[in-house]
Amino acid sequence: FYTWLSQDTIEASHHYSSSNTTHFGLFSLFYGLNPYYFHDFRLGLIPPAGLTLLEDYGYDIYATAARTMRWYDQDKFLLGRNPEIFIPETGKNFERDRMVTDRSIEIARQHQESGEPYLNFIYYYTTHADYEHPDSHSLFQPSIRGKVDFSDQALRGEKRHELVNRYRNAIHYVDSELKRLVDGIKKAGAWDNTILVFTGDHGEEFFEENTFGHNSNLNEYQTRVPFLMHIPGKGNIDVGKQTSHMDVMQTILGEIFKAAVEDIQFQGRNMLSKENGAVYVAKAHYQKPTAYAIHVMGQKAVVNIDGGFMEIESIAGKNGETVNMNRGLHSGIAGLVHQIKELRN
Repeated sequence: FYTWLSQDTIEASHHYSSSNTTHFGLFSLFYGLNPYYFHDFRLGLIPPAGLTLLEDYGYDIYATAARTMRWYDQDKFLLGRNPEIFIPETGKNFERDRMVTDRSIEIARQHQESGEPYLNFIYYYTTHADYEHPDSHSLFQPSIRGKVDFSDQALRGEKRHELVNRYRNAIHYVDSELKRLVDGIKKAGAWDNTILVFTGDHGEEFFEENTFGHNSNLNEYQTRVPFLMHIPGKGNIDVGKQTSHMDVMQTILGEIFKAAVEDIQFQGRNMLSKENGAVYVAKAHYQKPTAYAIHVMGQKAVVNIDGGFMEIESIAGKNGETVNMNRGLHSGIAGLVHQIKELRN
């Protein structure tokens, strides 16, 4: 369904989360800021300026999440001032995802009838370890059945393809929920006045570079994510440039208000503009990132910033080969320094 939907929507085929971990990725998605500021905003319980603007214009804010939003106090500041949060109380992840879709369709129907605007953050979880899914979606075989023993060293070797297939089957299930969601919005008569964004909070690695899952590596597997955006009146558009979660909220608000949102300080760029530049991806950490991957003009630098020092760990070309730093990457590193300093006061 995702492939079919991409033919009539906006697809960013070189899109990155702003991190290889959930709380940093979601922070940039809602705030349009570098995840360096996650901890400061968490301590101050400062809501996203974009959501505050929507609330001021009468938008209701919802979160329909398959799992808790309490990690890192996300429920207290990440979703605005007074969101209505729906979290199923029981069930396996795929059962919770199904209930999340049902609730999201109901919200769309209610608001189509009332004419009141809203924003709903929909958080699916089947594609998170251990990737359990309904048997009806076990298309890719052989696949691990039952509980996964992640301590089994065979998952790095002869059983790796079984684990990957289990993940692909989980993706297939979430793909079917995306279809149910879109079909439900259309049935409610709301598709032509709904902006829908579909993406991931981070990627997932299966030992391609000797690590598993996420939170550990700034490679493509853990940081690059799918991205589709349906905007009424805009059909098949391929956003060829590199984009990230820092760009999303600015793009959405620009479409809603049909003008630059100049009163909000974003550090990303409107995805539909011709403006281009570096993409910054932060390494997982409890409070502040200690390293970044910087992507610009076909090159990537991994930069460590721990302890107040900046050290370039590696520089690579698009195929992973070691290269000399080009002018764009020089500018990108300087841009990272500027972003980190920009909101410090």
